[in-house]
Amino acid sequence: MKQMRSRRAFLAEVAAGTTGVLALACGGGGAQQTQQASATKAEGKLIIMSRADQSIHDLFKAQVAAFQQENPKIQVEIDHQEQAVWLDKFKTAVASGVPLDSCFANDSNAVPFARDGLTEDLEPYLAKTKEFKEADFVEGSWFAMKYKGKRYGVPWDSGAYALFYNMDLLDAAGVPYPDPKKRMTWDELLAMARRLTVDASGRRAGESGFDQNNVKQWGFQTSTSWGLAHFVHSNGGEVMSVDGKVLLDQPAALEAIQFIADLGARHFVRQAPHTAPNPNPIGFRTNNLAIDHNGAWQIGRYATDVKRVGVAPAPYKKNQVSSGHYSPLVMTKHSKNKDAAWAWMYFSSMSERGLTILSDAGQIQPPRKSLAQRFVNPPGGKVEGKYRQVFVDELTNKDFRVAGDKNGTYWGGVPSWSPTLGNILTPVFRGEKPAASVAGDLKRYVEQHLTTLQAPVIQ
Repeated sequence: MKQMRSRRAFLAEVAAGTTGVLALACGGGGAQQTQQASATKAEGKLIIMSRADQSIHDLFKAQVAAFQQENPKIQVEIDHQEQAVWLDKFKTAVASGVPLDSCFANDSNAVPFARDGLTEDLEPYLAKTKEFKEADFVEGSWFAMKYKGKRYGVPWDSGAYALFYNMDLLDAAGVPYPDPKKRMTWDELLAMARRLTVDASGRRAGESGFDQNNVKQWGFQTSTSWGLAHFVHSNGGEVMSVDGKVLLDQPAALEAIQFIADLGARHFVRQAPHTAPNPNPIGFRTNNLAIDHNGAWQIGRYATDVKRVGVAPAPYKKNQVSSGHYSPLVMTKHSKNKDAAWAWMYFSSMSERGLTILSDAGQIQPPRKSLAQRFVNPPGGKVEGKYRQVFVDELTNKDFRVAGDKNGTYWGGVPSWSPTLGNILTPVFRGEKPAASVAGDLKRYVEQHLTTLQAPVIQ
């Protein structure tokens, strides 16, 4: 197997113009030659905001270098912000008129930004872009960006969810690799996770004397927002109804919540939110989490820090659904150079050249269909193609689901259910209450959150 270049080395080559990305040549996997985005007649200066870690900043710099090769009359300044502060910085800039043309937002921000009049409707820009063809993009890539049927963002980051697993940890436990073409059941996942959870004395979950307060390797982890939604949907439940009512109080949803809680508080294969922190920091990138239910945007990071990475489809109980999301670039309403901002956004998020930079770095599962094979078999890729194909299969699955899809608005248009869900469900995840006992609170307080757009005070 070829040794994968580090993300930093790859991005340095991109910025220097020495990779096949900038040369518009596609190696590895037989992907077709990339199509250069048409240069725009727009000119002037843009200020764009990136966020999160240094790898994101590096990707922005690499894309800007490539963009300016094609558009030398547009100068681009990157305002990089830490994840903890970017949202406040963005809102302050927009409210005060501080120059800012485009921003890399979270998946849950596009709808509320549009609702609050902070960002531009992109449908007119898509309509006048000759290169844009609806059929060229995977349908599931747009959902998080739509408000009242119109797109207010373009996909810059993310993709489908799946099960990453550390092949060396499975080998050490004598656990066979999951089939990349077959979805595990919840029970099969639990059985596997038991064999992969180990305490500091070497005992496995379920064995006599196992110390759940001193675990050195966990078997499984998932998100308690989008991960929880996947488990609800895979059990035949719903997060929201067609008319926007919260359905987490229904039996199928409660059973899914209870299963996730039991993984931590009863079976001890998932790190539960205990009052006392575990003395051993756990994570997939630190090689002490065996299976991580996570998204395609982690491929580059995981392949850098974990020697051998495998991928399997997300688990199910009743319905073989898949899930995913994309985080967008948005255009600010008060941008003074919207044509240039759109040229940047189209290049970085929708052109083959711009998306190839992101895809080869393992930051995005490209929504453009022509890049699917490039994503599966990138030049210098470390994660095998048959495992990367899992994400392609998940994104194009006929039963692809996201929270709010029945209602037509991603998560009901509210960017953060997490504080409300966390306050209600933490006692459940600790094993202090059954999920059924908080059914009423789930419906009452989450619907209150959706109605008032403010996190409620939970009694």
